[in-house]
Amino acid sequence: MDITEIANQICEIDHYQATFISIKVGEQKILIDLKDKQEFKLLAGTNGQLKYFEAHPLLLDYNEKFATTYINSKAVDIEKIISDIKEAIDSITLGFRNWITYITNKQCNFTFDTFVGNLKEGRGKLLEAPISITKKVEAVCTKHGISTIHFEANREVFSYKLITIDENYVIAKEFKITVQ
Repeated sequence: MDITEIANQICEIDHYQATFISIKVGEQKILIDLKDKQEFKLLAGTNGQLKYFEAHPLLLDYNEKFATTYINSKAVDIEKIISDIKEAIDSITLGFRNWITYITNKQCNFTFDTFVGNLKEGRGKLLEAPISITKKVEAVCTKHGISTIHFEANREVFSYKLITIDENYVIAKEFKITVQ
């Protein structure tokens, strides 16, 4: 059985572990094996329509090349540029990811204040994001007269997929279905 055969059907999350999800579709129990699971948010007992995606805003972080963007000229209206950058990112992520995650990095202490400081000083890192977000933010910067340059990360791009059940989701390379 293929994941597309149960897509759009109402189901209930029975239980889950690191490598699988057990769901009920009507009276049928189905085991979904997760190949190379990357991200999930699941709650046993949740009911909803199972949806399957090969393209979705949640998949951008896995299915696109990443780029790091730097600026080398000052922003005139800091509040407006920040608002426009947020709007540009949100227009692509559709609210599925917080825009702040692309302009900050806790691992290297790159905070929102660092981001604002770089805009004020006109130099430094602006964001690290999928290339579709990078290009949209660079267009905003150009509109505001800010020069940018980006460098694409040398990482392999994969083809991850997404299933959702109500507000629950799982991102993995493949979903293998077994009827129990």
